[in-house]
Amino acid sequence: MQTEIYYSYNQNEKTNAVGLSEWYGALFPYLNLGIEYTFDRETVIGNRLRQWGQLDSRIGLQLPLQSTKGRNFKNFSLGTFYVLRNEFNKGFYGDSLGNTSFSYLLHTISWSQQVQRAVQHSFPRLGYLLNAQQRYAISSVEGYQFIGNGTIYLPGIMRNHNLILTGAFQQRDTLSQLSFSDRFSYSRGYTGRYFSRMWRGSVNYHFPLWYPDWGFGNILYLQAIRVNGFYDFTKIYSRDKKTTRDQRSLGGELFIDTRWWNQYPLTFGFRISKLLDKDQLDGRQGTRFEFVLPVSIIPR
Repeated sequence: MQTEIYYSYNQNEKTNAVGLSEWYGALFPYLNLGIEYTFDRETVIGNRLRQWGQLDSRIGLQLPLQSTKGRNFKNFSLGTFYVLRNEFNKGFYGDSLGNTSFSYLLHTISWSQQVQRAVQHSFPRLGYLLNAQQRYAISSVEGYQFIGNGTIYLPGIMRNHNLILTGAFQQRDTLSQLSFSDRFSYSRGYTGRYFSRMWRGSVNYHFPLWYPDWGFGNILYLQAIRVNGFYDFTKIYSRDKKTTRDQRSLGGELFIDTRWWNQYPLTFGFRISKLLDKDQLDGRQGTRFEFVLPVSIIPR
């Protein structure tokens, strides 16, 4: 039995969530039970702002498979989950609808293959990763969301350089009967919005500047300082999917790879993004500066 208690932040929607997940590994496929509460979600329906908190309770099965041959590693995962969502509406919708609930199914699939990675390689020299998720309601309301992601790792000019190509696609229904969380990775520098359809392609070139190989008091270890140059292209679609806009950006990132207490890998960074199109949220265009914080404090 493995227990996980977690906190997550959705950068697209600026929402916070806490959850509990239990994995039982004596059976195969693995059995998973979990709950997650998301605070203060909101969306605009017509000319009204809907605000609510939501509790997702799930049960499902996960089938993980691994294969190792020589220096090649393959991973395949297939999962299906039943989720009951309880929504606690506030304001106008709290008075008119009260609390609402519905059920949906979540299906996941992922496939990856890569060669063995050396210590000074930030990413595999050769490899790829594909994954997809499908959510759709099965009771009282109608709605769906599909998202797919892909990554290709290629060698760069030098032995420890990496050329990384990424792509993503997300589509949702426009019935407005329910709202699944936005999980799309938008072009860097922009403020993402939840459009009916979005796809993105990115080119990244990572290379190290310095390997400090230095630690302090068994507390902090500086592993590498590296740079990434990137170009992002995102195409967004209107509600009826007849009108499109481009959201392009290019820029650079500086990352510091660390290990705390010589165990937990955390990466911090700084990003400069040049917006080549107007931001669809606020119309801004120009240069943006951002600090990049770790996505996960304690890795799974």
